[in-house]
Amino acid sequence: MANENFKSSKFLPVARWRNIETRRCSADIDFLMLLLNIHHSTGSKKVRFVHICFHNTDPLIVSADNEGHFYIIDYSACKFWALPILDSCTFIKFSPLVQNELLIGRSNGDILLVNIDSGHVVGKLQGHELGVEYVSFAKHKYCLSKSQEEGIVWDLETNSKIQVLNLEKNNLLKFVSFIPVSSNILACFQDDLIQVWNFSKFETIKQFLPTNWKNYSVKSIAFTRNGQFMIIAGYLPTLAVFDLGSWKLTKMVTLPDYIHTLKHIGFVSQPFDGGSNKILIILSGQGIIYFYDVEQNVILSELSSKTEINKFACSADGTHLSCLLCSGEMKLYCIKQYVASPVEVKVQDIEKKMKSRRTRPLGDIVIVKQEIGSVLEWEKLKAILQEFNQYPDIHRLKIWEKLLELPNNIQQYNSIINHVTLVSFEDLYTKYPLESKLSIKDLRKLLNNLVTWCPFFANVDYLPVFAYPFAKVFQNKPLAGFEAICTVILNWCQHWFEYFPLPPVNILAMIENILLEHDPELLHHYASNNITSNIYVWPLLETAFSEVLTSSEWLHLWDHVLTNEISFLLCAAAAYNITQRHTLVALKKPEDFNFFFHNQNPNDMKKLLKTTYCLLNNTCQRLHPRQYMEKFRGLEKGNYPLFIEYPKTIIDFRSEKFKEIEGGLKSLADDETALLQKAREEDLEKVKAELRKEEKRREKEVEKKCFEQLKSKIDFLKYKQQDLARKKAELNWKETHSSSAPVNSLTNDSNEEFANGRLDEQEHSVKKHVELSKSKEKYLKQLKELLKYKYVIDKGFDQNASLSDNDTNIMKKKYQQQINTEIEKIRKSLGSLEDLKKLNITTSLEVIDKFIDSIEREIKPKESRSGKADVQSEVLKLLRFMKRNKNEFADESQNCSAGNKALTCFCETVCPKTVRFSISESSGS
Repeated sequence: MANENFKSSKFLPVARWRNIETRRCSADIDFLMLLLNIHHSTGSKKVRFVHICFHNTDPLIVSADNEGHFYIIDYSACKFWALPILDSCTFIKFSPLVQNELLIGRSNGDILLVNIDSGHVVGKLQGHELGVEYVSFAKHKYCLSKSQEEGIVWDLETNSKIQVLNLEKNNLLKFVSFIPVSSNILACFQDDLIQVWNFSKFETIKQFLPTNWKNYSVKSIAFTRNGQFMIIAGYLPTLAVFDLGSWKLTKMVTLPDYIHTLKHIGFVSQPFDGGSNKILIILSGQGIIYFYDVEQNVILSELSSKTEINKFACSADGTHLSCLLCSGEMKLYCIKQYVASPVEVKVQDIEKKMKSRRTRPLGDIVIVKQEIGSVLEWEKLKAILQEFNQYPDIHRLKIWEKLLELPNNIQQYNSIINHVTLVSFEDLYTKYPLESKLSIKDLRKLLNNLVTWCPFFANVDYLPVFAYPFAKVFQNKPLAGFEAICTVILNWCQHWFEYFPLPPVNILAMIENILLEHDPELLHHYASNNITSNIYVWPLLETAFSEVLTSSEWLHLWDHVLTNEISFLLCAAAAYNITQRHTLVALKKPEDFNFFFHNQNPNDMKKLLKTTYCLLNNTCQRLHPRQYMEKFRGLEKGNYPLFIEYPKTIIDFRSEKFKEIEGGLKSLADDETALLQKAREEDLEKVKAELRKEEKRREKEVEKKCFEQLKSKIDFLKYKQQDLARKKAELNWKETHSSSAPVNSLTNDSNEEFANGRLDEQEHSVKKHVELSKSKEKYLKQLKELLKYKYVIDKGFDQNASLSDNDTNIMKKKYQQQINTEIEKIRKSLGSLEDLKKLNITTSLEVIDKFIDSIEREIKPKESRSGKADVQSEVLKLLRFMKRNKNEFADESQNCSAGNKALTCFCETVCPKTVRFSISESSGS
């Protein structure tokens, strides 16, 4: 086959579906539903397709032609690729274990495992002597292959044989396959005898004799996905329907007369049908396909072509059908319109009728109610759910009421409301602080009504969480909300309270069995980490999935829960674990698991529902929860049933003990209150004592701090006083020095010389020497006067020597010696003119004052001793004269331009010489 010719095959676009009032076949309908028409030719030679098969999950078809070419067709993207294999085959089938592997049967009996991406052969199953005609699968890893003489069970993980089903001589196999869910093996022999074996022990379970279907030759056998029913088609147009649960023939179906013979049959897998397939595809001997509704026993539609249809294959999701024509062409159809229910559900029409309900007359209202009731039948509601995957929000409340078969017992509900005597869940507001006060109020009313209906529910601590989402849905219809939660408890909470207050171990064990069959690795992970079903299942059930799902997801899930059988809820709990397995296998600690199953997590609702339906339909009958659950039963009209499915004795005993315990707890609480009050008073006294102690300590600290601050202030004041005195002294000194013109002149000249650098140093020295000479002459003149009076004093002492005692002479000598000593010190310290500047004239003045005061003190005592008034008066006059001259001398010294220190030193240096000269001179005389 040339790829160019195949590429030019006619790909028809998907036409828009339109409502079809009649289910009769027409060429227009077939054209509208035809998606692809593929033919194959090499030049003028036409090549025929002989085998076709759909992929398990992806939109792929594998086809094989009569020349041994294999092609993978992606019908969603309208592209294909060829596999590099050239060999005639007996069958082709996709592997359920590895999604990209293909099983190809060869005429020599071998089965090749081929990778569809690379085209490489990755494995081989060898054991058959004749070509394999058919294969079936169980639990994804087991494969049952069938040739005419034998059947072999393979393990696809190891590509090894598990069991060989050998036949007696002169006996051949017509059909052999795994039964879905149970995985038992069913075989039909050449004599039409059907036998069933147990897969694990390979022991015979059941035999079906040909007399059951009137000895018609078996042509084809089909199973529903849940393994509950089996249909046997004979060569003549007759179908035998068997219930595999009871192994009984339920009915014989005779097809219409225009169906003469049968070739092949197969079920259409419809979404959300719970695995109980009801649409059967029948390929007649005339090459026409009929779609037959088994439950309604009606032919829905037919599909025909100009060329007879030789084979067909249906996709796993039941949306597409591929047909092989006798001409070798392959056609792909969308079969949604072919399998649609005869009565189409039109939601828009329902909405219009609901909106126009009030405007119609009273007679029309009854008609509308009847029409709505007919539309809301279970089968039609299920069709809506299959179509839209959830119910419309605007009609959900009405649909749920219909599904739950609520009786609307107004009188009984009023009696319950009026009979409410118990206030249940008193801590509801504190334990569940909801934002909406109206919601918590509605929930409290609902819980009180439930406790009135059955007082046992006052002990169920998780009831508020379980009932809250239903109270939220039916918040505007409290009667419907009460009846809805009662119906849910009676049906979906079966066996929940058998071991109360423990979790329902039976229910948890059922879900564990589902996980054991479908995901044993996850269950092993739970067991290795000591995680029980109380952690990974019970939180989902006791909260009705409200903690792990958002409000929209919760409504979506319960649309399917209420529409399907009771065991759907348990399968949903197992499916939630399986869909979240990638997150769960990474957890190790129990607290992490607890957090996971009590909080919302990212969730794919389509995947969750798909997995739930898969578990519901593919779980074996031995482990399926449906065998332990009773069928749905609604509330009776005019009466509410008693709920007694709980251990009444234990509850009563528990209630009595609880009352005793509550009484003891109350007395203990009173005692505890009294003790707490006493302890509180003691603590209060201790606190007061501590406060008083603390107040005293703080008072002392404050007092100490105040003294420290006062001391620092006093120290600071003293420092300021000393600083002020120092500054005052400096100011006086500056004023004293600034009053001297020569000093200012010299200072200004010096500053001018330093600032400008223009005066010559030698000229400055000469000028300074001149100034010092003038000052020296002025002080010499003053000292001459002073020495003259000193001489008079000394002379006075000498004249009165005879009148004075020895003390006077001693004093005189003492003062003369002192003066001479001072003169010698000054003479030794006198070096040059520069040293005069460093002396302080004030010191010499003090010496002179001291000298004068000493003379004055010595003269006063002499007045008593000598009695000479003339001498005393003369001395006093001299003293006053000397003091006056001292002041004049000080004033003159301040006006000296050379400075006080230099002139004073100069005067003291010159003065002693004169004094000594005068004293010595007077001594000589």
